[in-house]
Formats: sequence, structure tokens, C-alpha cells
Amino acid sequence: MINTLKKLKSDLIVYGLGGALINSIHFFMLPVYTRLFNPEQFGEIEMVLIVTGLLKIFYNLGLDSAQSILFYKYKLDQKRLISSILQYRLIFGGGILFLSFILFPLVNKLILNNSLSNSFFIIAFLGCFFNLIAEQCAQVFRLSYKPKQYLAINIITSLFSSLFIIIFSYIIGNGILGYFQGFLLGGIFAMVYGIYKAREYISLFKLNSFYWKSLFKFGIPLVGSGFSFYVLNSADRWFINWKLTSHDLGLYVVAFKFSAILMLFGQTFRMAWNPIAFNLIRSEDDNRPFFQLVSKLYLGFGVALALILTLFSKLLVLLVTTKEYYDAFPLVGVLCFGSILYGFYPTINLGFWKKQKTHLDFLATSVGAISNVILNYIFIQKFGVFGVALATTLSQFIWIITTMYISESLWKINYPYFRFLLVGVVGFGSSIIIIELIKTDSYIIGSLVTLVGSVLSILFTIGTSEFKKNISLLRKYKLY
Repeated sequence: MINTLKKLKSDLIVYGLGGALINSIHFFMLPVYTRLFNPEQFGEIEMVLIVTGLLKIFYNLGLDSAQSILFYKYKLDQKRLISSILQYRLIFGGGILFLSFILFPLVNKLILNNSLSNSFFIIAFLGCFFNLIAEQCAQVFRLSYKPKQYLAINIITSLFSSLFIIIFSYIIGNGILGYFQGFLLGGIFAMVYGIYKAREYISLFKLNSFYWKSLFKFGIPLVGSGFSFYVLNSADRWFINWKLTSHDLGLYVVAFKFSAILMLFGQTFRMAWNPIAFNLIRSEDDNRPFFQLVSKLYLGFGVALALILTLFSKLLVLLVTTKEYYDAFPLVGVLCFGSILYGFYPTINLGFWKKQKTHLDFLATSVGAISNVILNYIFIQKFGVFGVALATTLSQFIWIITTMYISESLWKINYPYFRFLLVGVVGFGSSIIIIELIKTDSYIIGSLVTLVGSVLSILFTIGTSEFKKNISLLRKYKLY
């Protein structure tokens, strides 16, 4: 077990460097995109991607989660398992893809009033389907504790997708259509490369249906959870498209991309943490004090990073984008908390996996999703696009608290609820103050608020009286 835990440090470094490279690609593409597309066009692209994300739930069929769990359960039969998942995805997911081609023109007319071309959606649906296959192949290496191979697939995917988008949108001059043409070709390339790299785990030309029944029973309940998670993370864009303008949506998307800088922190942690957490859950040792400590460390330092990004958000937006997007910066500081909570989630949902009650995740996510819809409906009318950012972040806090409560009822880890709530209030409150200060370029006072908020967040989570105990626990697990 200790040898496995030692990998957490090395994997965090590898995932961190690889994730930094992937996010750097996306970040350096932002100046390109904001010069290729105005806010209205950015908003139109986002709506196509949001609709595609909804269909992705049904293409995926919960197979990513099924693969994560069953991969360790059937260690001696992994090739047949991976092949079975891939073929299940191709047959059933492909059938759903075909139906979406037939039915979507009607949906586009009824819901979106044909405001966007059907060709945009069809090309995006195909690209999404191919990317899902590539993601499955990449996931095999993450689950096998081979982060370099996992990252290689994702880095190459990001590079070629970005390259193809530039070629079709700028060089050929296809505009928005070129964006989706590049997305599609990037997905095809990623799929072929992923299958080639994972070929030792895949048998394409022999039908492997042995695990299909297990996949169906495990994955289908997660479709509902996936839909709730979609509403939790995408209701904001739907409300902006409904109540505001494409220009507002474009500003919101750009702000979200800046806040996603912190997604590197969350993604890096999740990539390294999930395989190790799954193994520790199956261990006979009592690892709950370690789980509690990791959740506290993550939240404290995560909120500190969110405040630092908030302080520099205006400068980043001014530096990277064009004048049309400058009004996006107040949204960054609010939205970046969602990126932090994304990484915090796998540290507080362990009861679902320990007791194999993953269907309860649907309940927790549904509470967050319903909160998101209600809060967005109220806040967008009072505060416009800034209200959408507030509503989305607050609903994500509600989701996390609900998840923690249900998980604790299944398997008690004794999370410090009051401390976590206090850190949330201090962090979010500090962020709002910093946003108001940098609007008037009061960076000196803003820096002081950032420093105080960051220090308090870390101290509240770790606790000065428990410092020696925490250090001893880290040493026990060879992480310090």
C-alpha cells in the first residue's frame, strides 16, 4: 500500500507537468480564438458544444465510470473487459449517434429556432463520439498507473485539434464551420492514435459481449447522474442563451476559460488521486484519517489559488484577449471556484464507492442541478450575466455539501463540515471584494485581501493545533 501511495507524489508531478502543457495549448489558443471570433460567434460555438455535451451523456452510457471500477475488479481479464466496453460503445453509442442525426433537425427547429446550422451540430456530434473512444483508450493507461502514455494521447489530441481548427477557420476561411471541421478531424486522429497505443488491451475483430450485461446494469443508472451533472454545469449557458444575448454568452465563455486555468489544479489532482483512492478504499486498513487530511489540504490551497487568480484576472483578460472581451474579467473570480470544487469532489464522495451506492450520486447531483436552475432563474433577472456566474458557483457549493452529507451517512470519515463552510464563506467573500477592488485598479488593497483570505483558508482547513498530527500522517504515507 505504501509503495502505491508513494506514486501519488510522482504521478502528481507527471500529471501536473502534462496537464500544464495541455492547458497551455488551450490557453495560448485563446488569443487566437478571440481574434478569429467575436463574442457573438464565440457564443454560437458554445451553444453547439453545450448541445453536444448533452448527447455525450447518452453516447457515453456511464462507461467511463464502469471502466474505472471494473478495471481493478477483473485484473486477470482486462483485455476482454476493455474490448467489451469499446464494442458496447461502438454498437449502442453508435446507434444513438445515428438517431441524433435523424431527430436533431426537428429539435433544432423547436428549441433553438434554427438559429444555428444543422451541419454545425452533425459535425460536432461525430467529433464528440470519436473523442470519447480516444478518451477510453487514454483512460486505460491512467488506470494502469502509466501517466506518461495517458498524457501523450491527450497532448497529441489537443495539439492536432487546435492545428486543424486554425487551418479550417483561418487559413481556409470557413469561420465557425471550420472550428467544428477541425474538432472532427482532431477527434478522428485522436481515436486512431488512441486505439493504436492501447492495442494490447483491445481486440477489435472478435465480438466480446461477455460483460455487456454488467456494463448495462452499472452504467445505465449513471446516465441519470450524468444528466444531472450536465444541468449543474450547463444550465448557465442555456439561461444566457434564453434570457440574454450571444454577446453575453461569448463573454461568459471567455471568462470561464480563464477560470479553467485552475482546472489544471483540479484535473491534476483527480488524475493522480482517483486510482489510488479506489485502491485504498478496497484496503483492509483504516485510511479514513488520510482521506480527511487530503480533502482539507486540497480545499485550503485550492481556495488560495482561486483568490490569486481573481486578483490577476483583469490583467490576464486585458493581456490575452481583444477589447471586445474586456467586460469578461469580473466573472473570472466567481467562476474559478467551480474549477476548485471539481477537484474537491473525489475527496468527499468516497462513501458512494466504498458501499457501491453510486446511484446515490444522482441524488446529490440532482440537488445541485435543481438549485442551479432555480438560482439562475432568479439571479439572471436581477444581476444579468454576473448573476449567472454567482448562481452557478453557489449551486456547486450546494452540490458539494449534499454529496459530503450523503457520503458520510454511508461511510463516516468525519469531515470538518464547519471548517469547510467557513473556508467557502471566507474564500468566496474575499473574491467578491477583490473583484470590486480591481475594477478601480486598487491592487495594493486587493493584494492584502488576497493574502489574508488565502492564509485564513489554509489555516481554517489544516488547523494550527493539528499541524504536528498532520505532518506525522503525511510521513506515515510517505508523502512528506
